[in-house]
Amino acid sequence: MFKKPKQNITPALRRQIWDIYIGIGKKSDLCPLCGLKTIHSTQKNSGFEAAHIVADKWFTQDIPLTCLYLYPSCEICNNECQDHTIFDFLFVRNRMRQLKHVI
Repeated sequence: MFKKPKQNITPALRRQIWDIYIGIGKKSDLCPLCGLKTIHSTQKNSGFEAAHIVADKWFTQDIPLTCLYLYPSCEICNNECQDHTIFDFLFVRNRMRQLKHVI
């Protein structure tokens, strides 16, 4: 089985994700998945990453990345999520308040 090429998240898509889920004009906020780490919208190395709502490996064909498939998170949550859906990740870690917000 071959490995799919990784799709890069463009700065415009990152901005769109931030504006939809965090809010237009907000410069920083707490990670919506853990509520602990502060992420920033425009700074380099800001801790803000776009996590896949459903891990990319679960798709059998290439689907273009849009804000519908991505959700803002900190680096730690994005790395811990790995091959899980965001819903499973939050449920297993008993983060029900965040899970309700994502749903």
